Amino acid sequence: MVVKEDLSAEFEAELSVFKKKLKFFKKFKGKGTELISLYIPPAADRSAVMGQITEELSQSSNIKSQITRKNVQGALRKINNFLKQINFKIPENGMVVFCGNISEREGTPDIRLFTVRPVQKLKVKLYWCDSTFHLDPLEEMVRPTDYYGILVIDKRESTIALLIGKKYEVLGHFTSNVAGKIKAGGQSAHRFEQLRIEAEK
Repeated sequence: MVVKEDLSAEFEAELSVFKKKLKFFKKFKGKGTELISLYIPPAADRSAVMGQITEELSQSSNIKSQITRKNVQGALRKINNFLKQINFKIPENGMVVFCGNISEREGTPDIRLFTVRPVQKLKVKLYWCDSTFHLDPLEEMVRPTDYYGILVIDKRESTIALLIGKKYEVLGHFTSNVAGKIKAGGQSAHRFEQLRIEAEK
């Protein structure tokens, strides 16, 4: 059916863009634990999420490093303002907010906020502050879910492999002791052929 094929092609294109985004976020490294990952599932309670951000902002005053403290507080305020700006309208699959200082120059902060719409419904609610953005739940969405076993066999050898998405992994290669065909005639050839058939079985 044409509609089904169009939807499949559209999803593949969306998945390709999504994978590129994950690759983009992987390259960021914070100077300290100043990169924030906030996972908001579609049915998340607004007051609980906003309350957690307020609580984290309060707790961040205990961070010893003045630079890290300033960057974390800046990121939390940016997230708070963003959620107020969109009036907590979360897409149907949920939303992930990444925010933090991504500057590569020491002493020159560059606090950026990024949002990601997951390709599948987000089931986890998470707040994570680290030197990298937390991508595990999103990477789980792009891992292949279809696995196929492949067995190639003939009288002399066989190979077993696993097909995962578009890649395959050879699990084993085996050879047998079945002898090749005998071209010579006579009774011994007939007897040998019988033994060969039994070995094949």
